[in-house]
Amino acid sequence: MHKSLNVSIFPNPFEDNLTVKVDVLESDTVTIQLYNLTSQLLFSKEFEVTAGTNLLKISPKVATGIYLLQVKIKETLFPNRSMKPLSAG
Repeated sequence: MHKSLNVSIFPNPFEDNLTVKVDVLESDTVTIQLYNLTSQLLFSKEFEVTAGTNLLKISPKVATGIYLLQVKIKETLFPNRSMKPLSAG
């Protein structure tokens, strides 16, 4: 486990765009995957990140619901629950 890694997502809940904040000690490849509650992969994207804080923006086209957002750095997984609410209006 990487002690100095930090991952956070915002806004949560989200409407169209989601930002994943990743703090890493060295340059690396980060994979962001979005799953529904039946473990179906709906979105996947790789990013090259540099040492320090990285803001990774994604725009998954998904319906209203609850999703599992998984961030993978090296062999470490950082699972987060994310919600897409009903649109206002």
